[in-house]
Amino acid sequence: MPTKRPESNEIQFQVLPENITENQRQELERILAELPAMKDGEVNFQPFQAQITNESDLLATVIIRNYTEKIVNLEQIPLVVYGAQQEELTRGQFDIKGLTIEPFKAILWTFNFGHVLLDSSFDLSGWYINVVQ
Repeated sequence: MPTKRPESNEIQFQVLPENITENQRQELERILAELPAMKDGEVNFQPFQAQITNESDLLATVIIRNYTEKIVNLEQIPLVVYGAQQEELTRGQFDIKGLTIEPFKAILWTFNFGHVLLDSSFDLSGWYINVVQ
């Protein structure tokens, strides 16, 4: 039986990490509610948090939203991270078999892009991410 479209454009998290506090959960739900409206049939990746580890790995956490009436199964995703000046910072091909997002739901997902070369042009202040072909 297909899932019914929510009355408003709001969607909810399918699941959140178990180890977060109530305040963190509320903050994530607030952020999700304030994201731009989606179009019918759209699945998108919204930047949430990016960080460089001590090993110079780039971790990019995104909110993946499914505004369709179907379960979305993600298996292989080619992604590019862009910096504040719209320059490509890194790219990667991610094999994530078994990642499913229910209709009208969202999940948090972190992609590890591995080691990145840091130089003066590496600016994550206004980063964004795109799925590429």
